[in-house]
Amino acid sequence: DAASFRDLKGTNTLTGSETVLLPNRLLFKQNTTTSHTGTTTPTVVATFPMSAGTFDVNDVLNFAISINSTNNANTKLCEVYLNTTANLAGTPIKIGQRTSPSVAGVQFKKTLSFTNSLTSQKIVDPTGFPFTDDGSALGTVSISANFAVTQYLVIVFTLGNSADTMSLERIRAWIER
Repeated sequence: DAASFRDLKGTNTLTGSETVLLPNRLLFKQNTTTSHTGTTTPTVVATFPMSAGTFDVNDVLNFAISINSTNNANTKLCEVYLNTTANLAGTPIKIGQRTSPSVAGVQFKKTLSFTNSLTSQKIVDPTGFPFTDDGSALGTVSISANFAVTQYLVIVFTLGNSADTMSLERIRAWIER
């Protein structure tokens, strides 16, 4: 749904790939395509830092992702993690994944609600934009990511065949207070 990626109201002056907290609560966005091909090994294709002090204890973090891929029967995987490093070292927390043989133009959304703490959150799949493995029902999961320190949103692609291509077309993240 193209409407889900419309700019938030306010004075949005971002153009391209940037990471900045604006008064309209846009945390980051990327509108430039990042493509991945050539290996079936899980590969970090993008990371987005969320600095310590960015969130309050009752904030809501929303993000929306759009991806494209080679349209064939090979199963491909998009995973999203939170981690204290810009990679999968340490103990990353998986907050979403989607497998699909053909994911041309697919969009995903996630909502992460802080529960009176910077170290306790609930993840919800919004209606109509599931980011669950089978792409179906809504789910709520509790996690414990420490947002008192810098956290990274880490996006990982895994191809079914090294000749396949997956592309991160765009991503937006925003904070509700």
